[in-house]
Amino acid sequence: MVSLLWYTLLCQRFFRQHFVIQLQRRQLALNVDGRRRRVRRSGSDRIVGRNVDDRRRSGRAEFQLGRQRRGWVGWGRWRRVVSGRRFDRFVAELSSVELSDRAHNQYANAIRRRNLRIYLREMDAIGPRILLVGEAPSHRGGRLTGIPFVSETILLRGVDLPHRRILGADRGYRKATPGARLSTEASATMVWATIACIDPLPLLWNAFPFHPFASGNPSSNRIPSAGELRVGARFVEWLIRLFPIERVVAVGNQAGMSLAQLGIDHEKVRHPSQGGKVKFVAGMARLWQQPTA
Repeated sequence: MVSLLWYTLLCQRFFRQHFVIQLQRRQLALNVDGRRRRVRRSGSDRIVGRNVDDRRRSGRAEFQLGRQRRGWVGWGRWRRVVSGRRFDRFVAELSSVELSDRAHNQYANAIRRRNLRIYLREMDAIGPRILLVGEAPSHRGGRLTGIPFVSETILLRGVDLPHRRILGADRGYRKATPGARLSTEASATMVWATIACIDPLPLLWNAFPFHPFASGNPSSNRIPSAGELRVGARFVEWLIRLFPIERVVAVGNQAGMSLAQLGIDHEKVRHPSQGGKVKFVAGMARLWQQPTA
């Protein structure tokens, strides 16, 4: 009886080890295959495999990344898998930009880099079609959080969308400044109150992604110079390539002039500050309902 029990335990241990080894081999093969496979965009904006044999082996699902809409490839599982590295490079490039003594690179801070990285990954899962571009981060908004049009209050409390939730301390976002007090910003509050009902949620950015301030006063805001806008141009264009953007929208006259200087085709809505909330809401509603060309 004892011998039979001992034999049974040995068999169970052997098969358990065998199963683990086979599972590890399978995972290794998948990882190697994932590194080997490449994707590219053809003239019809359809993600295709490296060759016909790759498509046959992997199946159509891995290359047909969701529903296509007006020439843009939808976001599927494969795109989400590789998105982390794409955004890591984007954030790293932001953090390496050297600025004058009249501008602050908020992405030199690791917490703000992490906040932006989480935001971009959340937006990647949403698949935004509208890019809302402001002029530059304010000293009470993106300067502190690392995310455009997001104050510390919005960052940590989060925003409830019709079918999901975005931002919030429960999703990994962190405060980068000392103390318990949270910053608020009127423009950020009005923007999120308006765009939260738009599906898919628009992506937020700035023509100059760093905080420009008056000389000697870091707690102020100023209009970015032409040279600073040229610095920000490649990041705007980079985001348009990273996401399925169908239209770029300037928030306010200054943002519109900034995008015009960058040579980026765009539409414009009223900035919500200084009594412009009603026109901003109406402009966003018009863009949301208006079909793209």
